Amino acid sequence: MARKQKKERRKEALAAAKRLLSREGMQAASVRRVAEEAEMSAGSLRHIFPSHDELFIALFEDGRKRSATRLKQLQATPAGSELCLAAAVDTLLALLPLSPGTRVDLLVQLAVQTDHPNNPVLVESYRETCEQLDELCRAIVATTVAPHEVAEAALELRLVLDGVTMRVLSKADFGEAEARAALNKTLRRLRFL
Repeated sequence: MARKQKKERRKEALAAAKRLLSREGMQAASVRRVAEEAEMSAGSLRHIFPSHDELFIALFEDGRKRSATRLKQLQATPAGSELCLAAAVDTLLALLPLSPGTRVDLLVQLAVQTDHPNNPVLVESYRETCEQLDELCRAIVATTVAPHEVAEAALELRLVLDGVTMRVLSKADFGEAEARAALNKTLRRLRFL
């Protein structure tokens, strides 16, 4: 049997950590448990990720890259149309922790950011993500509000998005339909500022 390449084993370890986190939460993601889930020895996992922190930082970056890809979806949509409104709501929904994958991505990001608030790599990554979200909110509202109202409307949309995100995480009965309704209502109201 051929040995797996480090890149393939790294990908398998990250996928195993996400599955474990999705099923059992952050407290279950010890090196030993992640290695078992990935069907490799703890030593092999330590060879790929020398520390528990490095594993979580890699998960953080992996989730951030997926979020950045989702953030770019709105750019090809015509401005100012109902199609744009629907696309904006769909794009914002794609960022919310509504699926097991996006939920794990967000939980990892929150946990890593909380555990390592001064890590320069994470601080920069977090800053970039915030800037991308802010720019997305500006782009969405710029299609519907007067230029002098963009900054205020974008901030309001971002605050609503952050609030809906936390609501989805904390309330099992607040799902996609409720999030869609809240975002749709906010975007429609912002159109008439």
